[in-house]
Amino acid sequence: MKDQGIEPSFDFGVTDVVQPPSPRAGAGLTVSGLVLGVGGGILLAALVLGLIGALAARQESLRVREALAAHQAAFQAEQQRFAEEQQRIQREQAEKARSMAQELAGLQRQQEADRQAAQAEQQRRAAAWASFYQVPKQCVGVASVECANDYIRAKRAFETAYKPGQTGGTTPSTASASTRD
Repeated sequence: MKDQGIEPSFDFGVTDVVQPPSPRAGAGLTVSGLVLGVGGGILLAALVLGLIGALAARQESLRVREALAAHQAAFQAEQQRFAEEQQRIQREQAEKARSMAQELAGLQRQQEADRQAAQAEQQRRAAAWASFYQVPKQCVGVASVECANDYIRAKRAFETAYKPGQTGGTTPSTASASTRD
């Protein structure tokens, strides 16, 4: 290297001598380090407490959501049961109404049949009376006690002899009523 004109130098550019720190300077560094450490610890503790609080709040929120979902499910199930019960009641009421309508129709048919039977019986009775009682010739157009008594006796005899449902024709008393002429 000498050939090139460069001389080796062992000077590393250190011109100042490093002095050990003074005891006061070390104490200041330790207190400031301690303050920074405590502050960092407090900050870290606050951060951890904040995270724990956030986690607890989230867990509480999840618990409330689950409870709400359970209540909603129970409410929906109760609504479903209520709707089914309402449908059952409506079906029963509709069936009862149909049954009552059928029963009423049957009663109306029976009532009409009874009315027709009573009317037919009344017509048979009138026809039987007309064939049973013949006004005697001496009573035609006459209003007398004797004719009234004859009518009453004939009516009583007819009432005794007539049987409901009996068709026209002679009855045992018919012969006696017709022989009065």
